Amino acid sequence: MMNETILLAIAGSILGTVFMTFFPFILKKWNKEELKFDVAYIMTMLVAAIISTIMLPLYFLNSTLPINNNTFIAVAAFGVAALINFVINAIASHEINQITRLKAAATGAGAKLSPGNIDTKKILTVLVIALLIFGLSCTSVFAAVTVSRTIQAVGNITAVGDLVIYADKIGQTQLTTINWGNVAPGSSVTVPIYVKDAANYQMILGFVISGYNPAEMASTSTVTWSYIAGTVVQQGNIQKVDLTFTAASNAIAGSFSFNIIVSGTQK
Repeated sequence: MMNETILLAIAGSILGTVFMTFFPFILKKWNKEELKFDVAYIMTMLVAAIISTIMLPLYFLNSTLPINNNTFIAVAAFGVAALINFVINAIASHEINQITRLKAAATGAGAKLSPGNIDTKKILTVLVIALLIFGLSCTSVFAAVTVSRTIQAVGNITAVGDLVIYADKIGQTQLTTINWGNVAPGSSVTVPIYVKDAANYQMILGFVISGYNPAEMASTSTVTWSYIAGTVVQQGNIQKVDLTFTAASNAIAGSFSFNIIVSGTQK
C-alpha cells in the first residue's frame, strides 16, 4: 500500500518533468522557431526530476493520508514537478539567451570564436552521474517517507443468555462497545473482556461477528478470542477473554463497525 503510493508519486514527478520539458519545445517548434532538442534540454529535465523527487517526502511529512488518495498524490506530484521544471527552464533559457547575445556581440565586433566542439565523453559522463543521482533520490524517498493508513473500528458487543460482559475484572463496568482505535493494515489490537456466568449452572461460551458496515470489511478483517473451546465457566465466575482485531494488509483505510455477539450454552 505504502510502496504503491510512493511509486505513483515518483511517476507523477517524472511525468510532470517530462511534460514541462517537451510541451514548450513542441509549441516553439509549432511556431517555426529554430530549435533542436540538445543536451541543455536533457540536463534541465534531469535536474528538475532530481529536485522534484527529493522533495517528495515533504508531501507526506506528518500526514495521515485519506482513503483512496493515490490519484490525488500522483496529480499533486505531477503539478509540483511541472512547476519546478518550468522555473528551471526559465532560468536556463535566460542564461542561454545571454550567452547567445554575447557570442553575437563578439562576432559583430570581429572577435574570432573557436568552434564549440562538444566533448561527447564528458557529456555522457555528466548524464550518467545525473541519472545515478536521480536513482539515489528515488531510493531515498522510500527510506524517508512514512505513509500512515489506519482503520478506525468500533465493535458493539452484546451477550446472549445468562451472561454479563464487563470491561474490568472485578465486574464494575458493563461493556457494550469496544473502540479498537486506529489500526494499521497488517497489524492487530487486543482488548480484554470479562464474561460473567450469571446463571445457576455451568456454561460454555461462543461468539459470532455480524453486521459489518461497510460490508467489504468482512473480507479484510478478523476478530478472534483467547477462549479455548469447551472450557467450562462456573456459575457466578468471571472469565477473562482476550479479543483480537486484525486488519489484513490489503484493508482499505477508513472507519467501520461490526457486532460481536457472545453466547453461553448450558453445560
